[in-house]
Amino acid sequence: ALRVGKTRFVDYLRRFGFTEKTEILLSGEQAGKLTDPGNDVNYSRMSYGYGVSVTPLQVACAYAAIANDGMRMKPRVVQSLLSNDGALVREYPPEGAQRVVSVKTARQMRAALETVMGPNATGRRGNVPGY
Repeated sequence: ALRVGKTRFVDYLRRFGFTEKTEILLSGEQAGKLTDPGNDVNYSRMSYGYGVSVTPLQVACAYAAIANDGMRMKPRVVQSLLSNDGALVREYPPEGAQRVVSVKTARQMRAALETVMGPNATGRRGNVPGY
């Protein structure tokens, strides 16, 4: 975080959606909270999550943006509604595409995340072939 700079670091937190609600169609959703990065001590701690409060859904959306080549989408619970006979009643298409990082950066981030799943890495038991 110190190498990136405060302005850019906070900009990325905002771009990944950590400071706002995801606008999912569920009640009770909360926005993430960040401590004031103006204080150098607070700012340095934010890089490892101290002073940053986000929801599990916000984290899932951030990882999905990395998996989606840097595009953050509005999450949805339902893709479509069908009648009893299988006819389409209503469709909920993907919404809110926003580029948060370049394709190149997203792919570099995916590669870095995959390294923890290697045979001698800490996440090796979570390595599921094909995923």
